[in-house]
Amino acid sequence: PTPTPTPTPGPAPGARMHSRKLLLSTLLSSLKDKDENIRAKAAEDIGKLEPAAVDAVNPLIAALKDKAPIVRYRSAEALEKIGTPKARRAVYKFRKKLGRDKRSW
Repeated sequence: PTPTPTPTPGPAPGARMHSRKLLLSTLLSSLKDKDENIRAKAAEDIGKLEPAAVDAVNPLIAALKDKAPIVRYRSAEALEKIGTPKARRAVYKFRKKLGRDKRSW
């Protein structure tokens, strides 16, 4: 007979949230990188860090004005995923501006 594996204990309560906050801190720093691809990837990854991503709403709103279109786009996507009223308002204003100025994508 095959022995039954012993379950390993999961992370301590709160440890997962703590690690997400640390990751968020790193991603927020990457949002200021000189490489637009790194900034875009950071914005994309921030959107996946629920609920810790709520702390990134203001930096993501600022990133909607980034010179690189891909960073603006990824920041808008992340704000949509976060979904707070402030994030939704920022995305609404961003999209409204796009309707008037297609070059600012």
